[in-house]
Amino acid sequence: MKDLSSLYTVPVILLGGMQRDFWARLAAPFPPRSLTWRIVEFAADEEKVRLRPYLRAYAVVGRLNEVLGVAGWSNTFHALGSRAVVCELTIAGTTKSAVASDLLSEPDVSKLGEEAFARAAELFDICPPVDPDLDYWVEYDPDTKAVLYEPEFQSSAVDGDKQSEVSFGKPEGQQVIDRLVERLKREGLGLETAKVMVAHGGYGHDPASTRKLYTKLRALLLEKGVEVS
Repeated sequence: MKDLSSLYTVPVILLGGMQRDFWARLAAPFPPRSLTWRIVEFAADEEKVRLRPYLRAYAVVGRLNEVLGVAGWSNTFHALGSRAVVCELTIAGTTKSAVASDLLSEPDVSKLGEEAFARAAELFDICPPVDPDLDYWVEYDPDTKAVLYEPEFQSSAVDGDKQSEVSFGKPEGQQVIDRLVERLKREGLGLETAKVMVAHGGYGHDPASTRKLYTKLRALLLEKGVEVS
């Protein structure tokens, strides 16, 4: 296991006369850009996966620092075997802990630490802008090991004076298509690719059409005898 000591660890002090509403401020809704997803389950055919939403670590740290100050909270990390990390988060003298694990032989310890940190924050009602207890099944390509699109949702989180819209940059599915398009162009299939893209109205209008677009673009490579990894 890698050293976890550098992951967001700060000293803790008593909160003294801090206003009683700081718990509500900690639990205020987050904007969609603070959200990330992790695969937690594969369908039997591996063509769909269940995602679980988490707050990004920087978003949690920013909220804690904003409301409590950098010395108003603390957290520690502990390895639990070789495939799990425990995070203990302390706020206002209360400590809560959460575990993140991965069955991979060499899991990414930093990502596990961030997930455990986000899970511990949820125990203090510092939660992502979507319900983490719901099931979010999406299309998955087992060949490229890529999620083809992220779950769609409406957020009521307020970002500044305006209601936030979903904004992650390009979804992963569109990024996968972009990479495929670039490869098609390198193989001299730019015209054929453009025709397919136009026929689908760009990336497609919904997850199902995005999946069909990806399948047709991939077929162009296979027809030319190019190995698709």
